[in-house]
Amino acid sequence: MKNVKIIASLLLLLIGFSCSESEDEDDSIKDNFEISGTIKKASNKKIFLVSTNPEGNQKELAKGVIDGNGNFQLIGHIDHFDAFQLILENESKVLELVIAPTDKIKLNTSFEKFDVEPNISGVSWAKQANEFTRLKNNFLAKQTSLRNENPRITKEESQVFLDVIMKELDSNAVNLVKQNKKSDFNLVLFSFLAPIQSMDDWDPTHLKLMQEVVSNLKAKHPEAPRVQMIEQQTGQIERIYQEEILMKEGKMEAPDFTLKTPEGKEIKLSMLKGQIVLIDFWASWCGPCRQESPNVVRLYNQYKADGFTVFSVSLDENADKWKEAIKKDGLIWPNHGSDLQGWKTPLTQLYGFNSIPHTVLVNKEGKIIGRGLRGLALENKLKKIFNK
Repeated sequence: MKNVKIIASLLLLLIGFSCSESEDEDDSIKDNFEISGTIKKASNKKIFLVSTNPEGNQKELAKGVIDGNGNFQLIGHIDHFDAFQLILENESKVLELVIAPTDKIKLNTSFEKFDVEPNISGVSWAKQANEFTRLKNNFLAKQTSLRNENPRITKEESQVFLDVIMKELDSNAVNLVKQNKKSDFNLVLFSFLAPIQSMDDWDPTHLKLMQEVVSNLKAKHPEAPRVQMIEQQTGQIERIYQEEILMKEGKMEAPDFTLKTPEGKEIKLSMLKGQIVLIDFWASWCGPCRQESPNVVRLYNQYKADGFTVFSVSLDENADKWKEAIKKDGLIWPNHGSDLQGWKTPLTQLYGFNSIPHTVLVNKEGKIIGRGLRGLALENKLKKIFNK
């Protein structure tokens, strides 16, 4: 099952693009960056600089061994500005960096404090990176403390605590961006400005800040693929935000579509105008979708006399499994459709989703009035609509 995008705010922008081969592999490529310094109590330990491609495969750009005095030097070649990971001793300690060609970065730290107080210098974004590293370490320390000091804490209680400390880190990271809008290190911090799972918990004032960050990075690094990527992401977020405004104002038309029913007949969304319609994107193989089915069935029975119906849109590829799930889960409404293309269905693009279950609530005029409603949120929305 395709999962909801999970926030890995600390790591989101570490996924890089491919870089050129090292000088050892191609003598015609000249070194153009350097990372050096002192890491006390780290004699003879290995240190690596890596990038990570979109598939999650790491590529080593430079490596070395720290000498007996704790000194090291890494040199290598990169084609463009990007975010990287500096890894000490078998990935036990990781430091997030951004590097542009010609950068000369220095560290002055120890093995214990490598990823806590790296004391980066030599680049304009050093102060910001040092502060973020400290903030991130505080967050991770609180996570560890929660697990160690509260072994019997429930999952729900743990999540509440983690939400609180995550919001604290988010707020501090955003403030770092606001204080340093032209910093290259904002490439790492960009993820803290973006929506997490939905627009509901997102501060729309971040959009302008995202646009400023992109503009500043693009002015300095116009050819960097990562910068181009976050520019595209910002544009997508802006479009989604504008759609959210239209949705709240009841001005966003639900795109029409035609599918085949289990019996092979055509069914169109526009055929259901005049009713409140819950478009429920699901599949027989989707566990969370089927766990939600009893709630949808209950709400359908409760409000069908008031003009509420459900249009179940399956992302199945196997017709028999689709039909069997409809029967087994008691999906008694008459509106079922699928093109049996699974995730290749054009509906994912038409309705802008990449995970299921996903719902879209449409009013009697065919306008979208809600998205992603499930459980209590869906129940409360229908109560408000039908005044019950």
